[in-house]
Amino acid sequence: MISERELVGLLYRADWTKLALTGTVTGGKPIEDMVISPQSDEPPSGSRHREEDATCTLSVAPGRRFRAESADESWATGCDGERMWHWDAGQPVMSIVFGLIESPDRPRPPYRRLLAPSWLLTEYSLALASEVTVGGRAGVRVLGTPRPVTRRPTQLGGRFGGKAGGGLFAPPARWLYLDPSDEVDVVVDAELGIVLRCSERSGDDMPAVTEFTSLEVGSPADPSPVSYTHLRAHETG
Repeated sequence: MISERELVGLLYRADWTKLALTGTVTGGKPIEDMVISPQSDEPPSGSRHREEDATCTLSVAPGRRFRAESADESWATGCDGERMWHWDAGQPVMSIVFGLIESPDRPRPPYRRLLAPSWLLTEYSLALASEVTVGGRAGVRVLGTPRPVTRRPTQLGGRFGGKAGGGLFAPPARWLYLDPSDEVDVVVDAELGIVLRCSERSGDDMPAVTEFTSLEVGSPADPSPVSYTHLRAHETG
């Protein structure tokens, strides 16, 4: 069993932009704050990838490149390292924007709760539980309870908030904040520091679980061999 100090180091050093992996993920959404660009007439609510508890194949390569594709191949979301894109069967490839500010050239981590685990350090007090194996990888089970002062900003708060007295906007109002889950039960990869399984529960609700059911670490095929611009040119050409 690793120590609490070693756990903090694992979570702090975890960097999805340097990883090479391929796996199958169930639960959650690849990109939680994704908004489809108005370049398409299809409304954002039509994107099938928004369904919870979906199963998808995820490939990640160094340089912020990734591709998440549904098990039935009806949708795919990815990044070529510079620009993010989304595709639904029968629809054109679309760019992605986030929140109220268009930023299609700003890559986001897929399955942030799994691949960008720093949220555990900032939002929760953590306690080691046991050693387990998830998706074929050795990990350590960690239980988390919210820190007393933790308040997670929404996308609006995160965009327009900031330190008091700094920038162009005042700090966000209290109603723009969402409390973290009442408890989290995660399995942290003992080598990479990413999260292999994340279970979050609030109140009497059933836990929301996102996890790798299989995971291979190494040198997967390039998940985004062509750029968003190339895909658009191919469609229009």
